[in-house]
Amino acid sequence: DMKLFEEARQKSLTASQQTSGEQAQVQCTLDVHAIDELKQAKGIKPTDDSSKYDYKCDAQGTY
Repeated sequence: DMKLFEEARQKSLTASQQTSGEQAQVQCTLDVHAIDELKQAKGIKPTDDSSKYDYKCDAQGTY
């Protein structure tokens, strides 16, 4: 239905034009105690980022 599509498009356009002060801001912060609780009490393992740093460079600078 084109009428509903146009209404949704206008709503999206209006929302995207709001200044940052008008937009709802969600922020999630974890302190060391919250991180420790996730590890110890909840059993959640930290992310293994080792693959991000597993690369090699040859003599020509190619990875």
